[in-house]
Formats: sequence, structure tokens, C-alpha cells
Amino acid sequence: RTSLSAMFPNRATGRRGSTRSQGSFKSDAGKSDAGGSGIGGDGKEASPKGKESQSTPRSSRGRYWENAGAPSFNTMLQTAIMVTSLNGNKEEPGNQPTTTAAWKERRRNHCARFFYLILFGVASAIFADNTLQRHHDHFTIRSLSLQFITLVSSGFALHELVWFYHSELCLLRRRGWKIAPSFSPRALRGANLWSQFIRDVLMVAVQPIPFITTGVRFSVYDSGLDRYSEYPIDILLLTFMFLRILFLPRYFSNCINDLRSDEGDLFFSMTRTVLDDTFLVKYTMSTSLWAVAGIWVLQILLYGYALLMFERSTLEGPLKSWASAIWLIVTTMTTVGYGDVYPTTRMGRIVAVFASFSAMAMMAITISLVQNSLSLTRPESKVVWIHTARALVRRRRHCAGKLILATMRVNYQRQKCLREIGEMREEMERKGLAMDASVASYRPKPSPKLAKKVLAGDESQLSNVAEG
Repeated sequence: RTSLSAMFPNRATGRRGSTRSQGSFKSDAGKSDAGGSGIGGDGKEASPKGKESQSTPRSSRGRYWENAGAPSFNTMLQTAIMVTSLNGNKEEPGNQPTTTAAWKERRRNHCARFFYLILFGVASAIFADNTLQRHHDHFTIRSLSLQFITLVSSGFALHELVWFYHSELCLLRRRGWKIAPSFSPRALRGANLWSQFIRDVLMVAVQPIPFITTGVRFSVYDSGLDRYSEYPIDILLLTFMFLRILFLPRYFSNCINDLRSDEGDLFFSMTRTVLDDTFLVKYTMSTSLWAVAGIWVLQILLYGYALLMFERSTLEGPLKSWASAIWLIVTTMTTVGYGDVYPTTRMGRIVAVFASFSAMAMMAITISLVQNSLSLTRPESKVVWIHTARALVRRRRHCAGKLILATMRVNYQRQKCLREIGEMREEMERKGLAMDASVASYRPKPSPKLAKKVLAGDESQLSNVAEG
């Protein structure tokens, strides 16, 4: 009531069928709200008679918006943000945050820590696999330590993921969503986050486990080598861990660009836009060139290592190092394909196929982003238009000057011909001879041929004309 009275001091705000006067929002008023709770300014219950005396006629209530006038959009936006902040500043028991801003800051911190932990887990898993390969799949203290670090980082990442969704549920409750209390599957289903939470948990939980998944192996027949290639199941699990880069748009939107602000939540609610992972991916891929560049780098590195893992089973192939695998992935994703390095195993070819298909999508996204970044803004377009207009004016002035110069040259030649004819007539009259009628009536006319001949003349004629 305080925020609405501050924004609309001269307007009555009430429900359908009743109105509230401006005095009902003041603390010193002794009148009760019409159609409200029936409690007056002194804390006593108002009588029914008082209600009837303060009621507004139906015809006047029907013309409320005509008399008061609809508020502007900026006023409505400021009022909604003020009411949201007032509703979010409620106190809660325990050690939980007490404001909406505190919950949003907590959600942002949990999202950032979750992303850093999953990337650290991928890096430690790669180092553990490389250590096992150097020791011919025999466990060492270093490899076991790295695998244990991977498990611990994934456990902490799951903890941060749970708290991220818990913060999301608390924020939804503050907005008025009727969700089950605490963090539970029922609350996640009520917020339409259950399937997303299960997907995130599976993407974090699947990883190599020492002494359990290391002994499991599978074989694939390679027609090009005419034999079977044997792989440990840890390679597939590590390849599945590379899908954690899909959390990059969520990290970018929550921690860098901050789409979850009060203004953003209000606009998403007004436009009925669902702020899910699909929207975050579209937004990140269409607005951030740096995020797309980071995804390019991560894809090249991870595809290269996946290709190297599957090409280790053969000694006949040209892929002997990670640098050669990265070179093959770069030439494949850029559609160059030199052919000096190529995969020989079936699983390696599958990785190359996936790299080529993902490169097509990333190339289209990159071209669109580069085009948008190079497009001119409205002020820049206006500057370019003004510069072009001024250049056109200068060009027209130059062409007009050339036209005037050509006209002066043609007129000079015409006057010269007329003078020669006049001198010839005088000379003929002096000698007593009759001049031919065609010569006497000749008047040279401007023609394109004559203009071209005049334009090819020297500049001395122009100076003579100017002096004349």
C-alpha cells in the first residue's frame, strides 16, 4: 500500500466493486478501507453503516479509469519492481538468506562454483587417463590420486548443483509460486525442474571409477585394419564427461550477463518467456562472440583428445600425439581436409564425423555473430549516410563545373566561327563580290561532336575566354 500510494497519490486503488480513498493509505486516517478488511485507522472494526456511507456509486466506479487515467508504462514498471523488492525483504528463520537479492547472489555463487568444479573434474580425469596410458593401464599413486580428485570434485559439484536448485525454488516461492516446502522431488516437479535436474545429475555423475570400470573392456571391428580394436570402458565414460561444456551457457547467463535480475524477471513474466536452458543456449549463441569462441576452443581440445584415445589401440595409424589429433580436428572442422593425417579406427572416424557436424552448426553461428558485430548501429549509419550525401554533393558540383566549362568552350567556338564569317563578308563586300547565301546564313550549332572536340582542347582557350 505504501509503494502504490507513493506512485499514485491522486488515484484510488481497490478491488472490483469498491474503491479506496487516498486517506486510507495514511497512518493517521481514522477511516476504514471500503471493501477492505473493515479495520479503521485506529485499529477498531468499522461498522456496516460506515461502509455504506463510504461506498462509491456503481456508475462512478465504472468510470474509474476514465476519470483517473491509465498510468504510464515506466510508472507501472517502477511500481512492480518496488513491490517485488518489498515482498522479497521478508525475514525468514534460521541461517537462510532473508532477501530476494541475497538468494539471487547465492544462486549465482553456486552456479559459478558448480561450473568451475565440473571443469576441474574433466581436467583431472584427462590427466588420470594420460597417466594410465603411460604406465600401460597399470595403477600408480598418481593415477589413483587423480581419479580420487575427480570423484571428490564431482561430489562437490553435485552439492553445489543441489543448492543451486534449492535457491531457484526459494526464489520461485517468493514470487508467489505454490510449491511444496523444502527441497524435494515434489517441489521440483511443481517448478517444472525435475527433468532438468535429473539430466544435470546424470551428466555430472557419469565418470570413470577406479577398480570398478577400469577392468571392463569392449571391442570394435575395424574393417580398414581387418581386426578388432579393444578399448576400456573408461574411455567412453571420459568421452561422456566432455558433454559438461553444455553448462557454459548457463554459467554465462547467470554469472557473467546476469539475466536473472529483477528487471529481467519482470520482463520475462510480462512477455511469458520461459527462462530455461534452451533459451539460455539461444541467447548465448546469438549475443556473445567470446562464449562462442570459448566453445570453439573447448570443442577442438576435447574432440582431439577423444580422437587420440580411440586411435591408441593401433600402431599403424598416423595419429601418435595429441598435437596430430588436434591438427586433424582443426582441418576437419574448417572443411579444409589436407589428408596428411586421418583416423584409421572406426571409433576415431565416428569422432571425426561428430566433429564435422558440430563444426557446421558452429560455423553458421560464428558467421551470424560476426555479421551482427560488423553491422552499423543507427548513429553510425546516420554518419555514413551524411558522409555519402556530402560526397555526392561534391561529385555533383564537379560535374556541374565540367558542364559549365564545356558550355563556355562551345560558345567560344561558335563566337569564333561567327567572327570569321563576318570578316569574310566584309572582305567580299570590299572586293565587290557576292557571298553565297548558304555561307551568309550559316550559324554553327552546338553538337555532341563539337562538344567532344572542344572538351579535348587545351586549357589556354578557357583562359582566353575568361579574359574575354
